[in-house]
Amino acid sequence: MQEVQEKPFMAEVHLPDDLIRSIVLNEVRDAKLQPLYLSFKEVAKISGLHDKRLLATLRYFEDSLDARKGGPVFYPVNGQGYKIDYQTFCKFCRKHTEAIWNLEIPK
Repeated sequence: MQEVQEKPFMAEVHLPDDLIRSIVLNEVRDAKLQPLYLSFKEVAKISGLHDKRLLATLRYFEDSLDARKGGPVFYPVNGQGYKIDYQTFCKFCRKHTEAIWNLEIPK
């Protein structure tokens, strides 16, 4: 007995360019509004900052970076790890690059 394969039904739907443009712009806007939170290890790996330099940065700039004060970093509470809004943290790092690289790193 021969097996019959069903083909999916395909239909063409024409949408106005303005509607497509509006949908795409809304998706892009919504994606930009949602922060991307990463762990300490993920940020260290992506940013190229070694663990010790990243930790020194988070400690030295805690007043500016603390999420409770409007910053991009949720500091560990009750054994939880760091949660870092990566995009905002990157902007901060670009602005303070010289200070970050001049921090004394404990050995």
